[in-house]
Amino acid sequence: NDIDGIIVYDLSRFGRSTIQLITTIAEIDQLNKKFISLKENIDISTKTGRLILTILSAIADYERDLIIERMTAGREWAEKQYFLYKNKSWVQDIIYI
Repeated sequence: NDIDGIIVYDLSRFGRSTIQLITTIAEIDQLNKKFISLKENIDISTKTGRLILTILSAIADYERDLIIERMTAGREWAEKQYFLYKNKSWVQDIIYI
């Protein structure tokens, strides 16, 4: 009861997944506390605000999955290039992605 609410800069930095984010914000709402996202300017006390919250959290979750996928692909590519160099079967014309 010492706080009035929670302020975050960006919604995507508050939760790791859509389910986690929506569940946590629902708990905040049930405690009659405020949740403010500065970047998205969302008011969770309205139906429209909760809809926008759901959509934006799904997009943030999707972006996180894309980042993980790209990092994995880059790591695999780098490991392959190191293996080729280490085994002296280095390809002369490497196409960089």
